[in-house]
Amino acid sequence: MYLGRLHHEEGGGMQPRGIAWEFLLFCAMFPLLGLRGGCEEPSWKVVEPIYLVHSYHLDPIGTTPQSGPTVYAQHRDAVLWLEDLAQQSGMRINAFSTGLYAEGAVRSGDFSDFADFMPGGPHTLGVHLHAHHKPFDAPDAPWTWVEESPNVADPDIVRAIYEDQIFFVNELFRRNGVDPIENIIMHGSHVQLDDMSELYGTSETRSVDYPNVFTLLEGRRGIYHPYRGPASTVTGHEDPSEDEDFSAPYVHIPIVSGVIGYDEVHGPEGMVYGTVPYIKRDFILEYLEWREVERGASEEPPRIWVFGWGSHPYQTTAQSRGTDGRLVRDSWREIVSWLNEHYVEKKTPHGNEIARWANDREVEARFLEWEEAHPGVTSIDHNEEGGPRQELAFLFEPLGDAAHDGEVGDLPEGVRGERFRDSAGAFLWLLWSDVGSVVVPVGDELPFSRTVRHADGTTTSEHGETILVGETPILVFEDGSTS
Repeated sequence: MYLGRLHHEEGGGMQPRGIAWEFLLFCAMFPLLGLRGGCEEPSWKVVEPIYLVHSYHLDPIGTTPQSGPTVYAQHRDAVLWLEDLAQQSGMRINAFSTGLYAEGAVRSGDFSDFADFMPGGPHTLGVHLHAHHKPFDAPDAPWTWVEESPNVADPDIVRAIYEDQIFFVNELFRRNGVDPIENIIMHGSHVQLDDMSELYGTSETRSVDYPNVFTLLEGRRGIYHPYRGPASTVTGHEDPSEDEDFSAPYVHIPIVSGVIGYDEVHGPEGMVYGTVPYIKRDFILEYLEWREVERGASEEPPRIWVFGWGSHPYQTTAQSRGTDGRLVRDSWREIVSWLNEHYVEKKTPHGNEIARWANDREVEARFLEWEEAHPGVTSIDHNEEGGPRQELAFLFEPLGDAAHDGEVGDLPEGVRGERFRDSAGAFLWLLWSDVGSVVVPVGDELPFSRTVRHADGTTTSEHGETILVGETPILVFEDGSTS
């Protein structure tokens, strides 16, 4: 039995439900008793959904006529499997191909695999480059490539890497009846020049042998919003303000989370970061930041939000297993199903759609509309230290190494809860209410003796059979845990 909640009645202002008027007095007594919470009445905003994007890098296959066709066939099976999953689930695919994979598709006559990736289709196709080029003495040799060091500095070799690989990706556009000039997305390259505008086709002088002008680029991992930035933007910058440039011709779209299944080569988080419990954690934390904007707790204007993760065909073959021992395809099915069940095209109690599958071109179009309506407004939303601002950053600190462990059950209507487990095995519970302040019984799961962490990072020790849960999330952990 819980005490109830407050809600708005049409034409009647704030009215009590589920308890007598004494509840108003009960709420008003919170400050006098030294308790947190109360009768919250935020100013709810209209916000756009979180656009779900992910990056599928079609990495190099073999570099010889002996290895290339065999590896290509294995990778193609993974690509077709993911297309089937997308068709069944409504998911969108943002594929970025190296020239090696694209050559395999062209030479095998499989260019129609990418019919739905052309402009106007549900998916997108762009370019992702590793350090490979065709042999200088045999540029037309089929299935044959030379691999350079990623830090190659010779500008002629760098240009050859771009020209040789972009040629085959462009050919996929041509074979599908689309002018290659529409190939505008560059999602990461292993090789660079000091002036990337030359390679992206935006400089006043042009020295590369392809018609493309690449204006849609990858964004810094971990940022929740698309932004306009320079051509040189790559992961690793400590200060996101260095990444934003209102005058630049490039729009950057981040993916936020890890590489599904395993992530040992993509960042300091380590080999487990891309597994499903961590992707779920990342989404829940972003959703709650999004919700802070929705409920008017943030003074910042509503922005365009994105969330996604990465993957590769070699990680999604039929027998590929992640560092968690699971078949990666099972992990894909789980995260897509979970998002569809709980968030995609679902609405908050205040009418805002929570999440929507999208491709990069759709996100770019929405960002450009937002940018026009908010001239000169940063889309990254900096905090005082220069990093991406997050209203709940202090609250979420103990979740830095924690994985999602499940949804908290048996909660009153309108109260949500997600359970996490940290690296020491201790449980943490993230709780919030969509219906004002609610007194929640601890039941069989939540601890009687506990520490409650609040949005500003402060903590209070509590003992008792009930927990006060408000619209601002709280983090609960058992007294004596290491969190």
